[in-house]
Amino acid sequence: MSIRIGATVLCLAASLVLAGTTGVQANGSIASTRDQPAPSATTEVAQCRPAATPNRPGPDAQPRPEFETAAMDTESGKIVAVEWDGSTWRFNVCTNTWRRGARLPVASFLASPQLVYASGRDRILLYAGGAFAQYSVERDRWTGFGAVNKRVKRAGVYGVAYDRVSKRVLLLGGQATVWSYSPVTKAWARLHKGNEALAPRQWLDWPLMTFDPTRRELIAFSIGRKATWTFSLETRRWTRHDSRPPELVVGWVRSGGELVFDVAADRALAYSYGLLAAFNPDRGRWRRIEVPYGPLFGAPAKPGGAPTGALARTHERMVYDPVNERVVMMGGEIRTRATGERTWQEATDVLAYKYATNRWRKLVRRLR
Repeated sequence: MSIRIGATVLCLAASLVLAGTTGVQANGSIASTRDQPAPSATTEVAQCRPAATPNRPGPDAQPRPEFETAAMDTESGKIVAVEWDGSTWRFNVCTNTWRRGARLPVASFLASPQLVYASGRDRILLYAGGAFAQYSVERDRWTGFGAVNKRVKRAGVYGVAYDRVSKRVLLLGGQATVWSYSPVTKAWARLHKGNEALAPRQWLDWPLMTFDPTRRELIAFSIGRKATWTFSLETRRWTRHDSRPPELVVGWVRSGGELVFDVAADRALAYSYGLLAAFNPDRGRWRRIEVPYGPLFGAPAKPGGAPTGALARTHERMVYDPVNERVVMMGGEIRTRATGERTWQEATDVLAYKYATNRWRKLVRRLR
């Protein structure tokens, strides 16, 4: 095997933040944990073996998925991806190789599937249509969908995350409603009734969302709006930050993978088509990061033209890789120098970004 399991101790600052936050009562609601035992300050994170080369591209001759959603299993060191038809794939972040896994037992086409890793159960959870299925990387086995929550299904879900303190999945629904779900008890709870209590209305229509695990806050914004919002699990309140989010280029739709929280950098990172921006949770402000032209991001061939290359990408999925403390980008479409119908092509490569060095790497080369 190329991966062994180790324990990573979180910094003292993170422990102090978590000590006064919230937990979950038996009825599924979130309550203060100031009078409860402090949560564990350790979490299992895989480590690459000394002989591994995580910064070197994996083999060119390997199969590639065309997936719609992905999430990182931190204990195994693998990114799990699922295609629309239920095909499951695992990406090893130490060897940069794809491997096909067990097929999700579904009878029909998956509608807007979303993956999240529940570290409390060491399971990948797939949300679709108001219900969850569970996947074990070690066993390569799916457990079929449970009961459907019709209220959540009707409201729609824009993003999912996992809070390791309360051991619950968080879901941002329509009208900025926030739900939580326990993979253990299968219980649902509504944490916020949505933006009918706020102004202006529709301030989070079709948002992008990620989760800050240290401050235990959702970070969300809608493209074209003038503010970014955070939702605190401790106070159960939304806070407006008057820092205009980046104007991402996502075409007609966004995938939801354009926003990710980089734990090592302590920043939320947003990316699409050469525009990279970082959100500082303490200051509530965005900062644009220069993406220089080079092998991965080709300068326009003529004035007024469009950039091309691996970073001229939309609809991608970005996943934080705690094993190597980097963001992994995969999937989506890239703009090539070809013309006509082949101008935009499916991205078959995998890239990695390191905030500390502002450097991009190829983990898997694109098929030509």
